[in-house]
Amino acid sequence: MEEKYKKFKEYNWVESEAWQAYYRNIFPTPPPSKILRYKKKFYRNKIDPDFDIDYKSPSEEESNQNSGGSSYNSNTNNNSNNYNQNTYTNQQTFETYKASQYLANPINSTLLVFVETAFIILFMLSLIFRYKTLLIGLIAFLIRTIRLVGIPQFNTNYLQAFIMNDSCHTLTFILQTLPDRLNYYMLLPSVISAVISLCDNIKILNINIPIFKNYVDLINNKKEEIIQSRAHIEVAIGFISILGIFFKINSILTPIIYWQLMRVRYTINPYTKQSFVDLNNLATQFKNNEKCPGLIKFVIEKIQWAFELMGKMGTEQPEQNQNNNKQGLGSMCNII
Repeated sequence: MEEKYKKFKEYNWVESEAWQAYYRNIFPTPPPSKILRYKKKFYRNKIDPDFDIDYKSPSEEESNQNSGGSSYNSNTNNNSNNYNQNTYTNQQTFETYKASQYLANPINSTLLVFVETAFIILFMLSLIFRYKTLLIGLIAFLIRTIRLVGIPQFNTNYLQAFIMNDSCHTLTFILQTLPDRLNYYMLLPSVISAVISLCDNIKILNINIPIFKNYVDLINNKKEEIIQSRAHIEVAIGFISILGIFFKINSILTPIIYWQLMRVRYTINPYTKQSFVDLNNLATQFKNNEKCPGLIKFVIEKIQWAFELMGKMGTEQPEQNQNNNKQGLGSMCNII
């Protein structure tokens, strides 16, 4: 059964039209934590009748067994399990977006993949020579977004699918650097996205270059961890851009525009949300340390309060929004 479970995990859910049709007909739409169960049922009914939907991988069994240890071990295991569950939820949430009813038809064209790959390579090379970097990057990720979402359509469903696509946000990160000078630190998330996209395309094109194969396989296998690390970097860049004003690295408009983009990204990107949760937990742990100076505690509390205030858009109930509007608070998005 372990071999069957491995094939189940390797099944291409994103490009499976049967799975997408099956998922669209589920009502009500299941939360990310329940999607695995539906996938198992679908796989047994449509792919492998002998597949056991109650089977758990050895790692899952070990996780369940470890949860019954001592109180200290239990806390440690709970933290580990929570992290693993968050990573799993992030992956499932992205797959939910891709398999939702708002997904337009991807363009399955080898030629378009090749053109996209060429522009991604040009984008990475242009960073070295600082020549037309932003323009080439815009073209590369515009092609990728259209390839993954489909031919542009003038309707709300297509627009929502376009905005939900991760490559679209890479486009916005590149666009927001246009009014300012070319700062490499601002483009670091885009470079990471370019590396991930390049490895995806190499796999699609079935390019087998021995010298690069191990690196490509490593990146593809560690994609979830790399995307989460990219989200951490995106949050860090937001703070660096604020400091950049005082050191004249960037203009005052840069952090203003960047944080507006991060507010949007937070609402639809589970990796970004997890980064803010991790940051908040780290700040709280540092603040509660007895050796932490009072001034530092005060600063941390004010920053947490600011992010909590900025985080209330999208999580408040309509009555709360009305009360806030009466008080002049407006609407904001929940970051921490």
